[in-house]
Amino acid sequence: NVGLAATKTLSGLTVGRSYVVTAWVWATFESFPVKLSATSALYETIINHYDRWVQLETSFTAVASTHDIKIYMADGPQISTGQPYIDFIELSVAGDDITDRVLNVEDINWRYGRDQARALSAIAPGNVQFNMLNLDGLYSPNNPVSVLNSSSASGAPVLIRALFENRFYTIFNGFIDDFIINNMPSFFDIRITGLDQLGRMGSMNISTALYSSIYTSQAVHAVLDEIDWPTNKRKIDLGSTIIPWWWEEDVSALEAINKIVRAEGLPAFVYIDDLGNFVFRDRQHRFISDNSINITVIGLSYRFKVP
Repeated sequence: NVGLAATKTLSGLTVGRSYVVTAWVWATFESFPVKLSATSALYETIINHYDRWVQLETSFTAVASTHDIKIYMADGPQISTGQPYIDFIELSVAGDDITDRVLNVEDINWRYGRDQARALSAIAPGNVQFNMLNLDGLYSPNNPVSVLNSSSASGAPVLIRALFENRFYTIFNGFIDDFIINNMPSFFDIRITGLDQLGRMGSMNISTALYSSIYTSQAVHAVLDEIDWPTNKRKIDLGSTIIPWWWEEDVSALEAINKIVRAEGLPAFVYIDDLGNFVFRDRQHRFISDNSINITVIGLSYRFKVP
């Protein structure tokens, strides 16, 4: 229960390091808007949806080994009778904000969904491509003072977010798949290609036991179990198709998932959501899923992060 305000002191922080604080908050229509903030916050967010769990986020650069995190109800015209609630608060180290380095030499492209326009085509990993400026060589691994010196850029996390009405929305959450440095004297830049977690599934081969008369959802769980996908990072529909006999032998996890989606039937699909959950939607989802029966439109102001 938030009440008028809830404050927590964080300790053991590294001075000069940036941190991100994430909190899940529930506020009723009767309560004031809820804001998440921190001492010396780089940005803060305020709730703009009610009667549902909403993710808030703030970031700060530590100026001391301790910092205060605060969730409080912002001022409003009405008398508040409702109380907001906090589910949990998570602290993580922030990556480098490279927004100012991203070049506008071409469109920033990202793609989710199927390889082709046809509904029966295989589902491809989400991917993104963009160029960033590197005149100072800060992101050149062979530079002794580079943040990437003696480490591999491949596989590093990439986060792209859109800021709208004081709240961040995740557009892409994945990792670097390709990192090409252009060191021509006239133009020092880096071409970055990112993939989401489906891309990693394409490089992991599995072999399963033999199953009989199982729902497609059970087959999905079996594939995820083979690659040790966390059980708390799954959002799996029950499925509307029963597979009489199912097994896989020495195929990629992504190929196995695509076979299950085809067995479930259109318009079933899978994707990785903004929180890194593996999501399987069965062929009935358009009749019952909140995302399918409601429309949300957001503005876009891009923010890029790599570690």
